[in-house]
Amino acid sequence: MIDVNIRPINTEDEYKAALAQIEPLMDAEPGSEDEAKLELLSILIIDYEKQHFDMRPPSLPVAIAYHIESRGLTREGTVAALREAATDQGPQPKEGVRQSSSRR
Repeated sequence: MIDVNIRPINTEDEYKAALAQIEPLMDAEPGSEDEAKLELLSILIIDYEKQHFDMRPPSLPVAIAYHIESRGLTREGTVAALREAATDQGPQPKEGVRQSSSRR
């Protein structure tokens, strides 16, 4: 029988405890009580995260700022890379190869 101590997660401490309980269950045998417990805890954790964490993707400026900062790039180096990317025509087709057109 499944552990009856599984309850809704209402606090950060309960959330952390649920995360700790999941770790040893990750390799549960299919159809086992451990797998059922893993599924229940996962549902509760996902529900708590949806209610308490902002899971939306970042805005474009925030994503770019994170990319720059996480890679230790300078503003000047980033501007130069963006200019280069904006003027790059990408790979050129081989001579004599016809490009397909999406217009019909």
